[in-house]
Order: sequence, then structure tokens, then C-alpha cells
Amino acid sequence: MGRKNNPGTRLEKLETEYPGCCWILYRATEEIQLWFKRKGLPCLVRGVSYPSSNLPYLDTHWEVLASHAAGYLYQKGHRRIALCIPDSKLRGNKLMEQGFLSFQGGHWTPCVIRMPSDAIRAAQELNRIYLENTGITALISTRSRMLISIISWAAAMAKNIPGEISLLSLVHEPYLNHVTPPITSYRAPAEKTTRRLIRMIEALLAHRRISNSLILPELYPGHSISTPSCP
Repeated sequence: MGRKNNPGTRLEKLETEYPGCCWILYRATEEIQLWFKRKGLPCLVRGVSYPSSNLPYLDTHWEVLASHAAGYLYQKGHRRIALCIPDSKLRGNKLMEQGFLSFQGGHWTPCVIRMPSDAIRAAQELNRIYLENTGITALISTRSRMLISIISWAAAMAKNIPGEISLLSLVHEPYLNHVTPPITSYRAPAEKTTRRLIRMIEALLAHRRISNSLILPELYPGHSISTPSCP
């Protein structure tokens, strides 16, 4: 869906040209969700709905996942960890940030890096953080394409993974099976997620009560995390 602040006109045209019995809203802004809410169109959010729209949703439990990732790296000896999130206002990003910052531990020094979508600007932002001498020893990537930007940046800066910087991904894509070193990542059960989505659509169309669903992916260790010599 588009991300304009006033998407009503475009959505009216879309709904007229492609009427559907059920809409699935993916990465939809609050304005888009509210438009569907006001129209009363059958829909559910593949993501997290805003409290203002209160639409039924299916998503990853980002808040718990980000907190778990912080704790996992902390147990490995990392104390200065950065969460790399997209520079956008989507609610899922806010939940990841809240979960990450909620972790507590001695000498725990969290950092949030808001990554531009452009790869060059993303590399510049990573360089800026390092020039500030933050002492960060681990990065958490929250999006698939962001992970590519981080890996490319590390290669350009001759920073060895995991020797100089550890890397953990909250998402997993098939291409990661071909990345060296293998990236430690969380993997959502695709079949289970699909079944839940189908059940929610069926309930929505049958006008039955729908319960929101949160998926908690499992951690698959790779070889992209090391123990820092001076935590």
C-alpha cells in the first residue's frame, strides 16, 4: 500500500477498480488503516494495527523478539549493542525499539540506529556511529534488505564478521543460506503463519469473532556472533 499522508483518493480508486472480499494490509500506515476502518471494508493487517484503527492483525511479536535478541547478545558478552531499524513511523518499528530498550543488565549500553532505505546513506549512518567511537560490538538487523546493507558496509570497511563486529538478524530469508559466514537469525514458521492467516480470513468473511495473532520465531544460531575480548 502507498505511504502518502492522505491516501484516501488513491485508495478510493484502488477499491473501485479492484473490489475484493477481503483486504490484507501490509506495512500500512495509520492513515491507511483508518481509511479501511471508516469504510468498514473486510480487512486484516499483516503487521500490527494501530490502537486508533483496532483492526484485526497477524504479526511477529517484535517487542518480545527484540528483547530476546538483546538478551542473547548480552549473554554472549556484548554490552554495547545497536538495533538497526528503518527510519519510518510504522508501529512494528516502535515495538521493536521498545522491546530492545526494555532489556536490562549491568553495563548494558543500547543504541538505536535509524537506517535510511538508501544503501549509500545507510552506510554513511553506520560510519557516523562508528566515528563517534561508541564501542559497539554487535548489530541487530530488523529487515532483510537492511542486512545486505550492513554486510556490504562491513566488507567495504574491512570489518570482519564476527571477529570485529557481531551480527544478528530478526528475520530470515532463503538467500541467507548462501551468505558467509552463516548469519544467526530468527525464523518464523511459514506453514504455521499461513494457516493462521487463512483461519483469520475465513472467520472475517463468516463474521465470526477474530482474535489477533502474534508469531514468535525461533532462533537459529549461525557463525556471525563472537564473544568480545573486552565486554
